[in-house]
Amino acid sequence: MIKENRWKFIYAMFLVIPLLLNFIFIDKAIAKQVQVCDMGVYKFYNRAYKVNEMFKTGKDFDKLEHIGEMSENSPYDNYCTGFGEYGHAALVTFYANKAGYVSKITIWGKKGDALAEKNIGISMGCILISLGLDKNEFDYVTDKLLSNGSSNVWAKKINRRIVLEVYSVSNQVTATRITAYDN
Repeated sequence: MIKENRWKFIYAMFLVIPLLLNFIFIDKAIAKQVQVCDMGVYKFYNRAYKVNEMFKTGKDFDKLEHIGEMSENSPYDNYCTGFGEYGHAALVTFYANKAGYVSKITIWGKKGDALAEKNIGISMGCILISLGLDKNEFDYVTDKLLSNGSSNVWAKKINRRIVLEVYSVSNQVTATRITAYDN
């Protein structure tokens, strides 16, 4: 009887201990999505605009337009700008949280259009530099994105993980989403 109870106890511990450890460490193990930067939309847009001018790309960000909430009770206020030539431009959408900071960014473009894809890449580069990625972080995250379709890097300066994901919206539109996580 004692041996049988000992085995039941040991078996119960194998079930209980992982559950207890899970409850203790769960918050530290799961990454939470956070805003991509601690700047308001207009300040961030102006920074990206200046980065673009600094690199003399020969292209410009259009005027930033406030679109507003896309649906009632939306957690985001949307702002849009174009980048590049008419008909081949990338559309950049900044999603601002209720505090006014940039939470995430999506860059849209025409799939299979070489000029649009170039504009997506240039605008994304300006945005990543504006976020504060250093050269090594920038090179790492963009190289992985080109080979995998998604990538992420810990950005030391802004203390968050920047995640890039390329996805197909339709057979005519592609998008690159930029989000951030706390670990």
